[in-house]
Amino acid sequence: MTAAFFASPPDALKAALDGIQRRAATRGFLTPNLQKADPKALQLCWPHRLAFVQLNELLANETLRGAARISGWRFFVFDSKAPIAAAHVMRTDRGELRLSELNEGQFVVNTLDALKTIFEAGNESKDELNLPSFELLLLVAPAVCFVGWWAQFEDQHDDWVLPVTPTVRGIEPKRIEPKKLIPLLKEEFFRASHDLVTS
Repeated sequence: MTAAFFASPPDALKAALDGIQRRAATRGFLTPNLQKADPKALQLCWPHRLAFVQLNELLANETLRGAARISGWRFFVFDSKAPIAAAHVMRTDRGELRLSELNEGQFVVNTLDALKTIFEAGNESKDELNLPSFELLLLVAPAVCFVGWWAQFEDQHDDWVLPVTPTVRGIEPKRIEPKKLIPLLKEEFFRASHDLVTS
């Protein structure tokens, strides 16, 4: 099993680096790990594409490929040997890539830990050379606070998602088929909406 990351386009990496340096030189960082870090020592690693599932697309589609919109890149930000943040690069209305977000939430370390389990599983496979390759994207459904690694194969029927903890109620941090994931995400949205109305 071979997991592939697309090499990020040069302008995505440049946008991330320029954005981080600009923030460090002007208003500074707002999050504690980056505040303590030396901006010159920061490294951007493991670029991966971002796939967002917005609420309207989630409700209107029955397939993950139909609901998800691939938009932008995410980098792990390392200080020395430890991940301390994640940098999101998105495309503007003018078509330019810009740093849109720096965060240090729990999903930074948890997404890296989940990524390690994927590669460890691949390394343990005895038939690795006979297994198809796939691209790993980070799947994000903001409306229900869901994050997971999405393995996209040539045939979408082979796709799977590994939810990242903390995950949505009813979804365990184990590989799940997209056709089973979509109904659970919809169910969580309706549950959360009901709780909000009745609270």
